[in-house]
Amino acid sequence: MEKPEWRARDIQALREMLQEEPNLIVPSDDNFLLRFLRARKFDYDRAFRLIKQYYILRDNNPELFKDFVPSALKDVFSANLEGFLQHRDSEGHAIFVIRGGIWDPAKHSANDIYRANLLCLEKAIEDPATQINGIIALLDLKEFGFHHIRQMSPAHCRRMVLLIQNCFPGRFKGIHIINEPAVFDILFALVKPFLSEKLKNRVCDFFSSEIPVEFGYATL
Repeated sequence: MEKPEWRARDIQALREMLQEEPNLIVPSDDNFLLRFLRARKFDYDRAFRLIKQYYILRDNNPELFKDFVPSALKDVFSANLEGFLQHRDSEGHAIFVIRGGIWDPAKHSANDIYRANLLCLEKAIEDPATQINGIIALLDLKEFGFHHIRQMSPAHCRRMVLLIQNCFPGRFKGIHIINEPAVFDILFALVKPFLSEKLKNRVCDFFSSEIPVEFGYATL
């Protein structure tokens, strides 16, 4: 539990744990460490493991993090496939929208989409309100089909789940599926083996819905 009067102590405790790992070179500023503590409810050991997993993901997938800046993915962002809504929900959650059905695999690879999603998440988690209140993912699968699923190997699906579940300093409070396509069972079968029970219970289906038109995307 976060208590303002204990925050400096908690950050310093995590910093000292990291200093005992000479092979783990990470930023040590308060803001960086605080997001990991908040993601794991100020449990030092869990926050420490999360930081290690965060960097293991990067070490194991260097191709995903080369030129990891918005300008390198401007074509993906111009397609309006993903982004955070400008307004939060009534509980303060940041709303991350992914329009999977309008993804054109002929133009953008699955890795391109993964990288763009992660850049959005990295930017959003800089906001203390998002660190504290968490994120709701809204996955619009209208027109999602076999030509999309063919791009998603088991290794790619595992990497997607690891990001949400084990390797990112943000709290995903729910994953909502709208406009569920006929191929949804196949898609879910690909990712289900990698999901924790907790995350499985946070996946909700909405068979036909629309993203609120009054909301616009926040930009990177």
